[in-house]
Amino acid sequence: MNYLKIGSVGISLIGIIVIAGGFAGLAMIELEREQHAVYSDSGETVEFRAVQILEPGHTYLIVVSLEDTYSHTSQGYLAIVNGTSMIYIDGVLAQDVDLYDREWREEDDTGVDAYDSTSFEFTPTSSTNVTVVGTLIYGEEWSVLIYRDLPADIDSRSGTQIVIVLVGMVVLIAGIGIYIKVRKS
Repeated sequence: MNYLKIGSVGISLIGIIVIAGGFAGLAMIELEREQHAVYSDSGETVEFRAVQILEPGHTYLIVVSLEDTYSHTSQGYLAIVNGTSMIYIDGVLAQDVDLYDREWREEDDTGVDAYDSTSFEFTPTSSTNVTVVGTLIYGEEWSVLIYRDLPADIDSRSGTQIVIVLVGMVVLIAGIGIYIKVRKS
């Protein structure tokens, strides 16, 4: 009986270690992502513009996003983003995207969030002037990020770390469940 209590505590500790390892992995991946960022800007203005000269021989990923958190209406809680994003490469329009998302709930829920983004990836062969212009018609914040040589597998590695955290939570809950069951008997 005592061995089951000790074992359940051990299982719970393993769960905690796995969770901590998963979060540490996520932090390392986010640090790696930040190291590849060559431009980052955000704001709350209606119009936004970002200009950057990019070097040849690298692959660049441009990410434009709009975000809004909930606001209270007479019918419930609503979050809306609506806007545009245009990316110009040396003055030539390379991408023109309308961004839109709407989330609504009847009850107070801090999880009501509207978010939309677009990305554009390219490899310039010479020094290139990139201009991002956009409008934030509805929403709270826009952001423009430009990454250089971001590893292609970075998102899948983040997903793997999230799975590791979830497995750690299952192990932790199992250990706690065993402990409670043994303690009651």
